[in-house]
Amino acid sequence: MCVLVSAAILIGLLRLWRRSLNPGDVLAALVFFAAIYKVVLYQLLPAVYRLLAGWEMDLDDQILPSEVAEVYILEGVSYVCWMLGFAWAGTRLAPAATSAPPARFSVSCILEDASQLLADVRESGLGLLLFLCGGYLFLVFRSLSSGLALTDPVVAGYLWPVQPLVMWSGPICGIFLVAIGPRRAGAPSFLVGLVTSGVALWLAAGTGVRGTLAGPAIWGLFLFVFVHRNRLLLAVAGILLLSVGVFHNSMISQRSHAGWETLDVSERLTLLSQDRENQRYNIDENQSVMDAAVWRFGEASRLSTAFLRMVDRGYSAGWSPIATALYAPLPRLFFPDKPEPGSVDGTRQTIGVHAIQGEIRGNPYCMCEYFTGLHAYWELGPLGLVLFSALAGVYIRTLASTLRRLGIAALPVLDLFFKPWWMEPKLWMSEIVIQIVQYILPLLAVWMIIQWTIGIIFRRPGVRPSNRSADGPPAQLSSTLPISSAPNAPTGLK
Repeated sequence: MCVLVSAAILIGLLRLWRRSLNPGDVLAALVFFAAIYKVVLYQLLPAVYRLLAGWEMDLDDQILPSEVAEVYILEGVSYVCWMLGFAWAGTRLAPAATSAPPARFSVSCILEDASQLLADVRESGLGLLLFLCGGYLFLVFRSLSSGLALTDPVVAGYLWPVQPLVMWSGPICGIFLVAIGPRRAGAPSFLVGLVTSGVALWLAAGTGVRGTLAGPAIWGLFLFVFVHRNRLLLAVAGILLLSVGVFHNSMISQRSHAGWETLDVSERLTLLSQDRENQRYNIDENQSVMDAAVWRFGEASRLSTAFLRMVDRGYSAGWSPIATALYAPLPRLFFPDKPEPGSVDGTRQTIGVHAIQGEIRGNPYCMCEYFTGLHAYWELGPLGLVLFSALAGVYIRTLASTLRRLGIAALPVLDLFFKPWWMEPKLWMSEIVIQIVQYILPLLAVWMIIQWTIGIIFRRPGVRPSNRSADGPPAQLSSTLPISSAPNAPTGLK
């Protein structure tokens, strides 16, 4: 049953991609790449393993096969609703671009559309990428100098209105600038991307979380296949995935070290290079990479059974996660008692990702991916499963269409909304609310400020902002048109 459901979802995604209005759209390619990645690794691979090797990993956690099968069926319904919402929105939205994406489904067409998108190197789009990278480096410097975490409100300083935006988008934009190379981005921007991505990967390795290395590798693989065939990027992505494979046990075990939180990044990296017996999950230190991968990817379906159990005993989230998500824009620096966004009762332990850990393993402080359709089911039952999944499809399709206005910045900004580094295009409703107030509204403000600033800088007779071609340096174009009426002038998000 689990294999059949996963295969049906995969076929549905591929058919929707091929039959969409613009199958050669590189932004749509990113959406479907992320969705197929999630289905293959987090649903199909564990289902096949269970079919061939039995349910030992699930039974060890006292999870019945019938519970896992029910989770797969509900998630299948969620994907159907998500695809219907995505398709419906696609018929209502025209691509926000001067030229429509190719209408044929092929990698070459997607590469062609990516090339056209990258050729639109307006100062506002490139300025947005540099702002996000620069803001991230500022937060890192403040974090290292103060000894506090990046998420600490004291670290943000005067950047607190855009702290979540730059904190999560900086590494994505840095890797993107490295991927497209200095010819398209320009040497200074390429250098900024190189520094940003290097710092981000250095910090990610020190967290001991495998996803912080695997996530950038998956993002790099997408950029290599569908955007720009940068061999350096492919080599870095391969090294990251190899590192996850080599240190897959050590990265789990070292995080249980008694003084882990007080260690700096260099000391953590030293510990990660040492072998210690895993005490948290009781995993054999000689476990193969394949077994560890199957166990890790199967966690999403195992932990999602917690949503079913909570609903069965009468503990449903209702509208509470959405209501508390509205508090997300309030800075904790000024509102220390605000509820945790996305929680049921205001505490971190009742956020879905933590509540399921507490339900299955008794530790509500850990977190892991889960089937997002089950989160909707936990909120409003079958109604939430259908309604919230469809709205998530409409939301992502709207973003994929609207963000083309950002030109060269469109791809990395769209990837930001996939919950880095989860690569999750089928979001849960409270996360969408949080993204609106923490990502979209600050992004609109930053975009308009950048455009206004560029308009002042270039507001001289006979000069307007230049477009940098895909194969050369900026070209200074003469025009008597004001910026607002220039044919290719960037416009704000709508």
